[in-house]
Amino acid sequence: MTKEANSTMPDQNNPELTKQSYNYAVLSRYDPFIAQIICTSAICNVYKFNIEQAEWDKINCQGTLFVYSRAAKSPDNIGDSQKFPYGLIVLNRLNEYNFSLGVTPLTISKRTGDPEMEFKLEDSFIMAQAADGAMYGLWLFDTKDRETILNTLQWCLSQSM
Repeated sequence: MTKEANSTMPDQNNPELTKQSYNYAVLSRYDPFIAQIICTSAICNVYKFNIEQAEWDKINCQGTLFVYSRAAKSPDNIGDSQKFPYGLIVLNRLNEYNFSLGVTPLTISKRTGDPEMEFKLEDSFIMAQAADGAMYGLWLFDTKDRETILNTLQWCLSQSM
């Protein structure tokens, strides 16, 4: 392989860079507006609150959680990439259905009149109040990741746009 062709490939001597490049490539298949991966957690289980039963149902979703920023591909492109400038996705290891949420900063929600999102820590779960009113519980295996992911999601909500 020539040096020129090799310059566009991830540095094989830097495993972290190779892993980040691979993760970015995989995520871009699910969200073409991905701009940057902000943080990750290796193992996440997803639960949804069942209002009728007043109990938590475990969704058949377990995998790596990613929080990332999103960007429009062109200045004329408006829509989800403006409404949801951040995203959360759990790449499911159990089946082909991933869990994803668009994350809308509070300034956008207030401007558009859309319901506000909220993230908070309760016991060992990150509670996610989605814009559609659904409540999700995110359980992260690595206890250190819980605070990092929560702080990142709250940071996303606090951004002025």
